[in-house]
Amino acid sequence: MDISNNSITSKYKPLPKGKHIRVLHILEAAPVSSDSQLLIELTELDIEDDSADWDCLSYTWGPPISTPESFERYGTANDVVIMLRVGEHEYRHTIGRNLYEALQQLENMNHRRPLWIAAICINQDDPAEKSRQVSMMDDLFSRTKRVYVWMGVDDPEAPAFNDIVWLRTVLVNKIRDYEKINEDITYRDFPPVKMEGIDGLHSFKINTTISWTRVRALFNFYTYRRYLSRAWMVQELCLAKNEPLILLGEHTITLDSMCQLQETFAGHPTMPYLTHKEPDGNAGMGFEITWIARMRAKLHQLDIGGDHEQRSKLLMDDLCGVKRGAKITPKTVHCAVWEELLCTLHQRRSSDPRDLIYSLIGLANRFSGASHPQDFIRPDYTSDVEKVYVDFTAQILTYSSNHRILSLASARPTEPADLDTRLPS
Repeated sequence: MDISNNSITSKYKPLPKGKHIRVLHILEAAPVSSDSQLLIELTELDIEDDSADWDCLSYTWGPPISTPESFERYGTANDVVIMLRVGEHEYRHTIGRNLYEALQQLENMNHRRPLWIAAICINQDDPAEKSRQVSMMDDLFSRTKRVYVWMGVDDPEAPAFNDIVWLRTVLVNKIRDYEKINEDITYRDFPPVKMEGIDGLHSFKINTTISWTRVRALFNFYTYRRYLSRAWMVQELCLAKNEPLILLGEHTITLDSMCQLQETFAGHPTMPYLTHKEPDGNAGMGFEITWIARMRAKLHQLDIGGDHEQRSKLLMDDLCGVKRGAKITPKTVHCAVWEELLCTLHQRRSSDPRDLIYSLIGLANRFSGASHPQDFIRPDYTSDVEKVYVDFTAQILTYSSNHRILSLASARPTEPADLDTRLPS
C-alpha cells in the first residue's frame, strides 16, 4: 500500500453527478510505518439509493470549551495527522484535535458504520464541490441513521457529566419543582416550575435542597461548550431522522434528556446568578436546546403533507411571521420562515459569515415544504460575503410582509482569527 504526501486533489477525486457523498470508515489500526493512531478509509455512496446507510457526526471545529486553556490545547498548532485510505493509496491527512478525539471515541465504541464528517468528506479546497455538498444537507441529515453529537471530552477539572445525570435524575424524574438552592446562596419562594410529565402537565411543590455546585456546573456546561452556539448544529439536529446521541468524552446522553433538564431550569429566577460571561463578553447558558426539540416535533407534524396554505396555518402561531389576512403564496411563507429562523438564530457562530445563511437552507426548505421556491438561494462559496448577504436580503424584502430582517444588520459574534475556516464552523 503506497503511503503518500500527495496534494489534496489526489485524495479527492470528483464526485459523480447527482447526490453522491463521501463517507469514511474507521479502521482498527494504522499501518506500522505510519505515525498515526487512526486509519480512515474514504468511499462514496449515493444518498438517493434506498440501500445506502450512513451516520453523521456533528461537532465544532477548534476547542470544545470557551476557555483560554482549551483554545491553547486545541489551536491549529496541535492539529493531528491521521492516515486516509482512498482506493489503493494512503495519504497523511491533518485534522483538528477536537475531531481527532471524537474519532478516537467512536473507534473505542467499535463504530464501524459509514460515517459522514464535513471536514473530511468534503474537499474543502474546492468551492464548487463545497457548494454542491452543502445544498444536499437537508437530505443528508434527514436520511441518516444516526447523528452523533460530539461535545468534546469532559473537563477533568470540572467534570460535567455526573452533575448532568444527577440533576436530571433528581430534578426531572423526582422533583419537578424546587424552592431553594443553598451552600453559597439561598433562594426562597420561587414560582413553581412546570414540566411536561408522563401524566400531563404537572406543577406541584416539593421542598428540597439542591447542591449549588452541581447546578453551577450545569450552567457552566451550557455557557462554555462552544458546540451549543455553532451555526450548523441547529439544522443538523432538527433534521435528524432519529434522536441524536450526545457524546461527552466516553459518556453518552440523549438529546431528549438534555432538553428535559434545560427545560426545568429555563426562565427560572436563578438564571441571572448562574450564568457566566464568555471570553467574548456574551452571557447566557448557551443555545436553547428545547427550541430544537420543539422544531423537531413541528417538522414531524408538517411531514403529514399539505399544500402551502395548510402548512402556513400550522406554522402561523409559533414560527411564521405571515400577517393574518395577507395573501398566502409559497414565497411569502418561505420568506416568513426565513425571517423567523434568522431572528431566532442570528447569534449563532460560524467561522465563515456566509454559513449563517447557508446553514439554515435545508431547515427553511423543510418548513416551507415541497412548494418552496427552488431558486430562492443556493450555496455558492465562490461569491463574496457582501454579495451573499445583499442578494439574500433583497429576496426577503421583495416578498416579505414586514422588514424585520433589517433589524439584524448589526455586529455578530466571530471566531478567533487563528481557527480554521473550513466546515464545520
